[in-house]
Amino acid sequence: MTESNRQFFRLSYPRSGRPGFILDGKSYEVAEVSEYGLRVALPSTEADEWSIETTVCGRVCFSDGGTFDVVGEIVRFEDVGNELHCALHLSEGIPYARIVAEQRFMLQVFPAAKKRK
Repeated sequence: MTESNRQFFRLSYPRSGRPGFILDGKSYEVAEVSEYGLRVALPSTEADEWSIETTVCGRVCFSDGGTFDVVGEIVRFEDVGNELHCALHLSEGIPYARIVAEQRFMLQVFPAAKKRK
């Protein structure tokens, strides 16, 4: 499936602009967000603590100060560059308006990202 065939718009973050994902008192970086999905960067030392089909409840802390509580299931792991990412399918997702607001904020803060596409 290509990017243009995806059901939901996905917003990928530059490493320096990633929102946080708080789970059980620990903070992780969100590499990508959509209405019903997150890709969370995991430290290699914690990879064994996460398993497919596990339900997680956490809070996304966006760069503009907004937060949103999410519930999702771990669906896969991906090696992306030098990072291990955990993909979550959200059952209680993030409203589209929040994703669009985050995209606007990111384009203001990281205007060079717009030119790369």
